[in-house]
Amino acid sequence: MSMLDLSMFNEETYDIKFSEDDILHVKKPSEDIAIKILAHVNIKMDEINPEQMLKVTRELTKVVLNHNKDTRVFNDNFIKKLPLDIQMAILKGYTQFMIGLEQNPN
Repeated sequence: MSMLDLSMFNEETYDIKFSEDDILHVKKPSEDIAIKILAHVNIKMDEINPEQMLKVTRELTKVVLNHNKDTRVFNDNFIKKLPLDIQMAILKGYTQFMIGLEQNPN
């Protein structure tokens, strides 16, 4: 008898290393998160002012970090203290992780 073991799909995470002892395990994106990220990726700079773009970047970074298996909660103050290049790296890496999941059926 064959069986589809879905548990292996639940184990895969996108890991963010804040320090040697601090690794966050971010879960695969839900449909809502994927839609938000894809909308952000498709925004053209002439369609949104820089302040709005920074706000959206902070909000998405917060959504991604809070979607973790470690039950950690990241608030607005934590996100605001993260340099922009780190926020962008988190979003870029997570987007690549999400696209990789779509391209790899296993």
